[in-house]
Amino acid sequence: KIVNALRMMDYGDVFRFGIAEEKIGAVDLLHGKSRTSLFLFAPPEPGSQNRVELHMRPSNPSLTEAEGTALIQHVREALPDITNTGKTQFVILGGQIFAGLPVSFYTDFITLLKNKGYKVVADFKPYLTREEMNAILSAGPTMIKPNLEEFTRYFNMGDDYAKDKLKRGEFNLIGSLAMTMSKSERIKILIVSMEEYGAMVAYDAGNGQYKVIHVPAPKIEPVSSVAAGDSL
Repeated sequence: KIVNALRMMDYGDVFRFGIAEEKIGAVDLLHGKSRTSLFLFAPPEPGSQNRVELHMRPSNPSLTEAEGTALIQHVREALPDITNTGKTQFVILGGQIFAGLPVSFYTDFITLLKNKGYKVVADFKPYLTREEMNAILSAGPTMIKPNLEEFTRYFNMGDDYAKDKLKRGEFNLIGSLAMTMSKSERIKILIVSMEEYGAMVAYDAGNGQYKVIHVPAPKIEPVSSVAAGDSL
């Protein structure tokens, strides 16, 4: 039943509708292929109140370097230049690079968007290598939002070590590292999502000053963690 239901869903229609509404044109580089992630929920195990979540995440379709170049060219031609219009508009990018593309692809893509006057938000994804993270950071996006796992991987620090610090109420380490990354990479806003421990926000306060604040998470009865980071 699950498989049949997924076959009936055409997520491409959702994107085609949005593209048509925004009148930005479309380019199909995947030739009809897309990726559908699947979450399965199992009843709680004996003695537990928490149901089991299984995330089935298939691999992305791959793009060739030529197809990546075609995508950049399409954006260059289709996206209007707002540099001298006085407008503030954001482009949000999922931080995962398609297989087959060079690491420099994201650097070139972000640079193009910035040159057209857009603020760029890069949302890191779990599979990014440190080299790919550096490529994104070197392009100078306005804002990035790594989660704790991605953030600690960048600093070659174990996720468990960081969580142990947070469990003890020690937030200084994450705050200090967030400040370091924001300042050294000239990121205007850096948000590290830390699950039930809230979020650490480092930002450019102006005049060469950077500040960091911890935003506690509200106390709730969690139903599911699906897309919690995306919602943030």
